[in-house]
Amino acid sequence: MRFCLNRLKTFSFSVALTVMTPILCVATQGCGNPGNHGHPASSLQNVFGDDNRVAMDRHLRPWTAIGKIFDTGCTGTMIGRDLALTAAHCVVDPATSQISSNLTWFRADYVSGTASAESWIERIWPGTFQPERDRGRDWAIIQLRDPIGDQVGWFDVNFTDANNFPDVLTVAGYSIDSNNGEIAGIDFNCRTRARFATENEIFHDCDTARGSSGGPAFAEFSGAYYVVGVNVAEKRDGGEVSLRLPDYDHDHANILIPTVGFFDQAKRMQALSLSR
Repeated sequence: MRFCLNRLKTFSFSVALTVMTPILCVATQGCGNPGNHGHPASSLQNVFGDDNRVAMDRHLRPWTAIGKIFDTGCTGTMIGRDLALTAAHCVVDPATSQISSNLTWFRADYVSGTASAESWIERIWPGTFQPERDRGRDWAIIQLRDPIGDQVGWFDVNFTDANNFPDVLTVAGYSIDSNNGEIAGIDFNCRTRARFATENEIFHDCDTARGSSGGPAFAEFSGAYYVVGVNVAEKRDGGEVSLRLPDYDHDHANILIPTVGFFDQAKRMQALSLSR
């Protein structure tokens, strides 16, 4: 079930090999430990003023398409029948600049140990292998073994860049400071604060915290929510703890990237995903 109109149709990997790079396969031996939630340093975020996040603990659509990536503790979003979107630093090991070896499951609509649907992570297309240096390409598309989007739904991706990025946002994530990252929180009607075309970055004031990296930024068009960006980083004075500040300022901004870097690839993969 889609949450907006989309004419594109599943994903034949043999065809995908001819049209898309890079392509990486995740080893399928064994299973990870769902209780071992590592959190990349980039997933620390900031909260400004009152905490406006709403806990999504009632399995409500369309938010069932948001899920958690094990075993990184990051957030991801279904953008196709068997496709999930997240941040590259959630899937790349910074020690090796290769795909992390501890990736196992994507659990959609994850709430306190249970999920409405889950699938093994099979393949990953990262925008970069050095996300800390190339933040503007800090995105990754995950191919899942099973089309769980048929159960939980999925969001379409809208083209955005720094020049046309919307003012009003909704941002979601499994922040570690809220229910220990066991329930997704959503900040509705937060705002874009600055746009940087050269860096391909957007500063925003949406309340997020550690664990929300890879989470979606949505905007509403004609009554439907579309993915317009991926939450990737923050400014926190070099510290290891998310900041709670009385007001927003650019020196402590949360940062997302618009869809311009992955829009075409997402559309190709959606078309292939819908066709099989």
